[in-house]
Amino acid sequence: MLNLKTCALGLVLASMFVQTGCAGSSGGGSGGSGGAGGVLADGATSAPRVRGISVAVEDVRLSTAATPRYGTPVEQKLSAAESALMEAVGGAGLRHDPGLSRAARELARTAPDRTNVPGALITGITSWVGLYDPPPRLAISELPPDGAPCGDQVSASCREAIAMLAKAARESVRQLTRGGVYFGAGVSTLPDGTTRLVVALTERGAAIEPMAKTLPANGRAEIRGRLLGKRHSPSFEVFDPQGRWTPIPAKISRGEFVGQFSCERGGGAYQVEVLAEGTYGPEVVANFPLYCGEDPPGALRVEVEQMDASVDAGEVARANFAALNDTRARQGLPLLQWDNQAAAIAQAHSEDMLRSGFVGHTSPSTGDVDDRFGRAGVKSAVVRENVARGYGPWAIHQGLMQSPGHRVNILATDVTHVGIGVVIAPPETEAKDAPRPILLTQNYYSKVGADAPTSDMPKALRDRVDALRDQKGLAAIAWHRGLSEAAQAFADGIAAGNESRVTKQYDAMLEQHRFARVETHRVLAPSFASLDGFQLWSEPVAGAVGVGIAKVAKGKDVGSLIVIVAVGAR
Repeated sequence: MLNLKTCALGLVLASMFVQTGCAGSSGGGSGGSGGAGGVLADGATSAPRVRGISVAVEDVRLSTAATPRYGTPVEQKLSAAESALMEAVGGAGLRHDPGLSRAARELARTAPDRTNVPGALITGITSWVGLYDPPPRLAISELPPDGAPCGDQVSASCREAIAMLAKAARESVRQLTRGGVYFGAGVSTLPDGTTRLVVALTERGAAIEPMAKTLPANGRAEIRGRLLGKRHSPSFEVFDPQGRWTPIPAKISRGEFVGQFSCERGGGAYQVEVLAEGTYGPEVVANFPLYCGEDPPGALRVEVEQMDASVDAGEVARANFAALNDTRARQGLPLLQWDNQAAAIAQAHSEDMLRSGFVGHTSPSTGDVDDRFGRAGVKSAVVRENVARGYGPWAIHQGLMQSPGHRVNILATDVTHVGIGVVIAPPETEAKDAPRPILLTQNYYSKVGADAPTSDMPKALRDRVDALRDQKGLAAIAWHRGLSEAAQAFADGIAAGNESRVTKQYDAMLEQHRFARVETHRVLAPSFASLDGFQLWSEPVAGAVGVGIAKVAKGKDVGSLIVIVAVGAR
């Protein structure tokens, strides 16, 4: 059987809020809530609007000039409070990165909300300061005006806030043990006198050599680096300014990887992602934009999502489903249908991630997405999976769209159904208003044989093959009516479970055409589209060809397509 599978990467957009220096702080609740399964009817392509979720657009202008290159050392003079925070966080394998400190200070200054920092703001600022890593995890604390000073001078209340934030930040990286963990510390006093303290932490999965952010309109660049920790099999993906996806082959030599980037699809921003296989399956180790023929934007436009505490996991799943189908509609793509079997598989994986303390595709207990679909007895032609950790359905969607690997899955044309499973985790800290992270799994798939034409399937296959060969500059196939009639009769018999009876009939029909030799190819395919990969269609073909195709009606391969290709030589 032709098997097509794409499994993308686990996106983690995480922050936590530590409230310090304020009277009346109370502990948040514990426990999680789950929701998927029957939150929508099978086959639904839209979801009702969820009350309690709103999105506002804000323009954010940054206080410093953009760093012109990725991967170059950044000089960042720290305030007394930032130095104290750096000293409190550092040690035990945590290494300070001045670029992360510059990003942390800018996030402290510009974050619109103490408990919900938009993913686009995080990625925009990290790229602005020259960081190529995926979005860092954030730990955030706020000190009220009466706890000042907390900048060039450090009050007792400020020291207390620093100690609590540092403890929370160190505890939050217990899972990040597969490579070097870097951090930055930033402090900013807001217009109302509140002081916001931010620690940004990231586990660096790759070390990439310095490279320019901006290239000429027709420029090229070499992306060179090496993987860190127990990671292997690097690869590249790129989305061009028109939203088209392109893989870049990665050459590996002596532990280093090299990819050749080109501005060949015109000017604008290209989003580049470096991928690798890690402990929990494929993961993003770098994600950054390169600008062809233009400078990085002078301001960031971000969408700030607010979600009431009353919104449950099922409503998050519905809102995320609505967001991805809205995006597909704007792209002119067919809408995906909700599937409760896929949702149940996704729900179980989200619960497993919460229970086992990881975000990824490969579970220590359930394996990968193919394993999970197989155990559930769900037959599929193509399976794709996105996993994410975030704080709202729209924010998670936007974060996934900023990642080429995840974006491919959202906009894929080889899937027809999706199920989404959501768990809302306990608050990250005991602080009042501490956010509750969302663990979300999207399982996309197409049912076996679902894309088969509903009328005259043999003609549709011949037309598809003719077009495919024409695109490749190959000679047209000499289709033979008699061979096609024999092949179709054989395919129909096999599909109906009568192979033994129709085999002699097939041989007799071939003998009528007096070929010196007839070579028969038999293919069992999960989808009509997957037949493009049949090798014969991409080769020179000498002789006459007949083709038959039918959908299997019974047995373990029900729904699959059986194809018989007969090649006759005189």
